[in-house]
Amino acid sequence: NGNVLMIAWEYKTSAEAIAAGRDPLLLTDGELWPDHIIEVEPVFPSGGNIVWEWHVWDHLIQDMDPTKANYGTVGDHPELIDLNFDPSTGANRGNADWNHMNSVDYNATFDQIILSVHRFSEIWIIDHSTTTAEAAGHTGGNSGKGGDLLYRWGNPLAYRAGAAADQKLFLQHDAQWIEAGLSGAGNILIFNNGQGRPEGDYSSVDEIVPPVDGNGDYPLTPGSAWGPDQLSWSYAAQPPSSFYAQNASGANRLPNGNTLVCETPKGAIFEVTPGGAMVWRYVNPVRAAGPVSQGDPAIANRVFRAYRYGPGFPGLVGRDLTPGGPIELFTRPLPVPDGTAATDPLTCSATSPTGDRIEVNWDTDSCPAFSYNLIFGNLADVSTYSLQGSECAIGTAGTFDWMDVPAGDLFFLVVGVEENGVYESSWGVDSSGSERHNTAPSGMCGVATKDITLSCP
Repeated sequence: NGNVLMIAWEYKTSAEAIAAGRDPLLLTDGELWPDHIIEVEPVFPSGGNIVWEWHVWDHLIQDMDPTKANYGTVGDHPELIDLNFDPSTGANRGNADWNHMNSVDYNATFDQIILSVHRFSEIWIIDHSTTTAEAAGHTGGNSGKGGDLLYRWGNPLAYRAGAAADQKLFLQHDAQWIEAGLSGAGNILIFNNGQGRPEGDYSSVDEIVPPVDGNGDYPLTPGSAWGPDQLSWSYAAQPPSSFYAQNASGANRLPNGNTLVCETPKGAIFEVTPGGAMVWRYVNPVRAAGPVSQGDPAIANRVFRAYRYGPGFPGLVGRDLTPGGPIELFTRPLPVPDGTAATDPLTCSATSPTGDRIEVNWDTDSCPAFSYNLIFGNLADVSTYSLQGSECAIGTAGTFDWMDVPAGDLFFLVVGVEENGVYESSWGVDSSGSERHNTAPSGMCGVATKDITLSCP
């Protein structure tokens, strides 16, 4: 309907929290910030109207103070929220940010909302078909349950239907229904950060099939935990500890059946197949102070969330999508393509006598070899050292008449083949005096090693 769902805190004083049955020992900040959800109807160009809301505070239960109206056992009422559930330890225990919801998603089929409740290590589903008044109570809406929880999963200890060993989520983020038309449509996808796993910290992207019927109900046997017991799909790295995002992060299903993952702390975005193979990866090269120089480590480059938009996305219509230069600070290698100011001992240059020919010249005196090879690629790919092709054994005279020049803007280099198997190329050096492609061989014309001393043996 064009409205926006938002997560917000609700301020409660220490006195208000204790009056509701909160354990005073769990008020280390002297106040409590339970979460609530608001639906905002935008008023352009700025502002909006709150047209619906739901509050955690309206659905509490506690078994500490029998004099309170909400006294009871959450194990008997898993649809309610235990006011004194706080699994945190140390300085975080009793923190005012009690729930710390970090994502909200909407299911139009059932008119329901899914919430990722970070501090509980749970996901919750609530009914959105209610009025605001019904959302504050326990009846009404399509479910007939008002604003009570319809489903919760990830940590059955939160409603006393399991032990610590039954916990599935560990401070997760970005819980969402997989959209219609995509692989796994209707399933729930979650970025499981994995902080505090018994077997050690590591992250995973987990997919579950929720136990929902055609009416949007989630049947539960009294005294048991909501399923599923097993994941329908999961991605973790090998070894698992090599992929760990302590906070934030997210994932979403792509039209090709793969999953796009955003690893927030490292600023990394990557795509994995259903079989767990990584087929694409990108690291954000921008920090708060601006882009980093190519080759420098990208730190403090967090990306909160990432989404893929195909070229047919309506928001891209009429926009220039021509690729530009590298985002990171970058000095092109030498030579480009005329070879001027090349500083390697083996330098080359080019002239274009006629038509599609290029005459390549190189200096055989400063770096003699028994044979030379010509390596080339698309100039737009020079920053990634991606090579396109080669002309092998172009002679030793120091000149080569290149007749079948590929179309487009090119970079090229001449590689000298030494008798001892060492190869010298004409890439030149960057602004710091380092040869750009380091020890990596070109991979063409039988090249096996690379001399980075900037001089011939």
